[in-house]
Amino acid sequence: MELLDEVKVKMKILLDILNKKYVLFEEIHNITLNQQAVVKHDKPDMDLFEELINEKQARIDKINEMDEQFVKMHSEIKGKMEADKERYKDIIVDVQAVVKSIHDIGIKIQVIEEENRKQIERNLLTIKKKMETINKSQASAAKYYQASKNMDMNQSFFIDKRN
Repeated sequence: MELLDEVKVKMKILLDILNKKYVLFEEIHNITLNQQAVVKHDKPDMDLFEELINEKQARIDKINEMDEQFVKMHSEIKGKMEADKERYKDIIVDVQAVVKSIHDIGIKIQVIEEENRKQIERNLLTIKKKMETINKSQASAAKYYQASKNMDMNQSFFIDKRN
């Protein structure tokens, strides 16, 4: 019976960490799509958007913890793994495949986040234009009010042409 290979056991743990990380990236991808739906809405619900940001941040925090675990464990076995690559070839291929999947979904997330950023900028520009219109309307109303207030109420508006 073969003794447990410490490097192989740790590599399987690394693979497990990567698989869990991939699941979190899928969740972040879905959250980002939900954020996109919110910002594309005619009247975006910014409370919902903020809630989605918090959900995403919770996943990012978990990913950061996993990355720390991964780096620590990887550094423990890196030398032994590289010294006998043929022995660990199968699991190395599995690890590389998951890393590629994580990278690919990360790219998708970045693209959607950039679209969301641009949509938010457009939303802010629309709000700014509406505010400018409101401010102009208020200024016009204030001028009209001031002009009507300054009018002499005893002054006649009609000229009587009777002689």
